[in-house]
Amino acid sequence: MDTYGAGFAVLWIGIWELVGLMWIYGFNNVSKDIQLMLGHEPCWFWKLCWGFISPVFLVVVFILAVVGWSNPTYAGVGYYDDFKINNWFCIPFYLVMYTLIYLNKHFDYNFRSFLIQNGLIILVGP
Repeated sequence: MDTYGAGFAVLWIGIWELVGLMWIYGFNNVSKDIQLMLGHEPCWFWKLCWGFISPVFLVVVFILAVVGWSNPTYAGVGYYDDFKINNWFCIPFYLVMYTLIYLNKHFDYNFRSFLIQNGLIILVGP
């Protein structure tokens, strides 16, 4: 069961960590932060690995894991079909749900303060 659920979750988290760090926060910001910590900017090889090779590799591994998935068994006995259908429904549902919860918590304060500052929301209360 470790391979059944945890492998997909670890790959999914790794993909989004790289996307968040290198594509949303940005190559230049990461390079400046590393230069601040180490005293020199990382070379082109590391930028290429972090920005292109690693995300592509993780996406390929994720796709191959999904395509090569086989029915789980315990002591040679397969699980019921409704159990497998339930899990295939729950995994994408939880991936989307927790991604949306994270985005809501992370961007909610900034978005709300943006709306208040621009006069799009008027706070009424005691």
